[in-house]
Amino acid sequence: GFWKYDVATNAWTQKKDVPLGPSNKKVKGGTDITWAYKRSVGAPYLLKGYKNEFYRYDVAGDSWNRLAPAPVGGNQKWDKGSWLASDGAHTIYAHKAKYMEFYSYDTEADSWSGPLTPMPVAGSGGSKKAKDGSCGVLLLGGWGIGALKGGNTQEFWQCKFTTDGNSWAEKETLPKGSFKKKVKAGADIVTVGGVLYATKGNKSNELWMYIPSGSVYAAPRRDGVVAGRLAIDDCRLVIAPNPLVAGFVHLAVGGISLSRPALVRLYDAAGRCVGVWKPILRNGSTDLDLRHLAAGVYVVRIVADGFTAAQKLVVQR
Repeated sequence: GFWKYDVATNAWTQKKDVPLGPSNKKVKGGTDITWAYKRSVGAPYLLKGYKNEFYRYDVAGDSWNRLAPAPVGGNQKWDKGSWLASDGAHTIYAHKAKYMEFYSYDTEADSWSGPLTPMPVAGSGGSKKAKDGSCGVLLLGGWGIGALKGGNTQEFWQCKFTTDGNSWAEKETLPKGSFKKKVKAGADIVTVGGVLYATKGNKSNELWMYIPSGSVYAAPRRDGVVAGRLAIDDCRLVIAPNPLVAGFVHLAVGGISLSRPALVRLYDAAGRCVGVWKPILRNGSTDLDLRHLAAGVYVVRIVADGFTAAQKLVVQR
């Protein structure tokens, strides 16, 4: 079954079923779906999983079109934990779990390229392959793909792209949390406004947030064109004093000289929002009263004038 959710009416509508296809199989583990564009027309692209069937859904015609199948590589099967990540334009990245293969798909040419460098097997959790719960999403603004390895690990990876190819670096692991759970089946990751949000699966209901510290992102465009990263020299967030011992903290956003409204949120180490301000930036600056905060590490996130920036703040008492 394939369904459409209408945000305005808060209602679900059943659409055309996903085809059984050459494998004569229904949707199974290894399936993922992402949104991409072809000749400026957006559509869902579906990796069916189990084998390597790949489809594009025609929104206007309520129909499925079978595309060039995902690469066979070492095995035709795209197992549980395989995922897709779109750049918001015409490139889709596909990571094959268990067999640790990585490819890209050009929606304009209807063609696959690769293989690319896959997520490393060796990580903080030992020598583990991506399995149940592995998922990825591309964070706009040049940061790259953020991906969870799954397979009952806590590993979180960043994939960067250059003209020479791609490379992976392990980032801060996803905490075990109060339920002491690692990432398994049911996990997923999405991005909103330059911030990553993740669920663990593994019979837990935890929701986690990851802010790439020091990164600055342009506001996403609604026409599907990838937003470019803003130059750090032109637009950056500076916090002083940092570490903060007591009193007020000063925020300065470079590249903004006029007075304009902003939205500032403060998050603690567990990802909980512990403060919200709506100041008017005077020449790109404002002061926040943080006398009530306990000692710890926080993240300050500001949204103003079409960009989002985040920085780490250390509070000492």
